[in-house]
Amino acid sequence: MRVEFPQGLPEGCTEWLNKHVGKGNTTVNISRTDSPDYNWFYERVQTFDPRNLGQYVPSITVKDPKLATWFALRWSS
Repeated sequence: MRVEFPQGLPEGCTEWLNKHVGKGNTTVNISRTDSPDYNWFYERVQTFDPRNLGQYVPSITVKDPKLATWFALRWSS
């Protein structure tokens, strides 16, 4: 599950992920779906909002569905 953060990543978010979800990847050049070594990934994804076309939004993708739900509930509000 991918969670987007239009206002930027909240402070402490990646530390929380490392502690509760496991090893993460913040390197942009690695395929997020092909690597079994990581439980979560940071990406900058292009937004398709017509008002902000061409803008990039930071996002976190968590592989495990249960942990992804926990992460989204904790950090997306």
